[in-house]
Amino acid sequence: MIWIGVESRANTHAKLKNIDIGKLIAQLQDNGISVITSGILFLDHHDQATIREDIEWIIGLGSDMTQFMNYTACPCTGLYARLAGEGRLKDIHWRFHHGAGELNWNHPHIVDPKEQANLLKKAFRRKYEASGPGILNMAITAVRGYAKAEADRTWREAESLVWNPESLRYEKSDHVADDVFMRQRNRRLQKIALNLRPILLPALLFAPNRAARMKAWNTMRLYGKVLGSAGPEVILKGIFLVFTGFMEQVKLWFRRASGYEDIVHQPPSRRVEYRIPRLE
Repeated sequence: MIWIGVESRANTHAKLKNIDIGKLIAQLQDNGISVITSGILFLDHHDQATIREDIEWIIGLGSDMTQFMNYTACPCTGLYARLAGEGRLKDIHWRFHHGAGELNWNHPHIVDPKEQANLLKKAFRRKYEASGPGILNMAITAVRGYAKAEADRTWREAESLVWNPESLRYEKSDHVADDVFMRQRNRRLQKIALNLRPILLPALLFAPNRAARMKAWNTMRLYGKVLGSAGPEVILKGIFLVFTGFMEQVKLWFRRASGYEDIVHQPPSRRVEYRIPRLE
């Protein structure tokens, strides 16, 4: 997996200069490499229109997953120093300086704290509705990458192309050589695709809309074409995931009936203290 911080279409960073980001993401996915993009919301130039334009642009890049995060001023950074000098930092508890809710500074265009938090949530929801489950996208990338890599390997061996470690490319050879490295790499790609296969059934049943359901259905057909029919173990795993997913959905219904928006799964914390012996 590769993480690409695209941030904003209006703020072109040197790392992305003269690069067709959408094309780059597609090339990576074609080779079995999942991509997660990240964007920054509530930059100074963002207003109601431009922030939504940036959200749509980032989603339109077609990455497997996307992370949105609010522009956050952290101590000892240039942004923190600039906003402090401009008198724009808010006096809120440090535990809320996490970039996933209210801004810890005064934005010039979007000032309502509730609206700041809601815009971030809506951005994630928009990605989910437009692209479907992220893990489904990862499954598509995995099986397509395996199919392409296996086809490329087979073609190179048929054409007697052998890897030259000096020129770092495949070259014509007088003898046929088994590409051991690519066989091992392809087995790894196949394993990743097989590990993701059980999620296809729950992705189909719990899809947020018709487009996502069709994507899951077409992915199931693609898996059958590339890897053959799903065995009993895969089917049982899929049914188990559907059952646990339904149980989670029931819990969510009861949670919302009680007035809460969702269920927060917070792992338990553990505190360990180490006593340093005093030197006499």
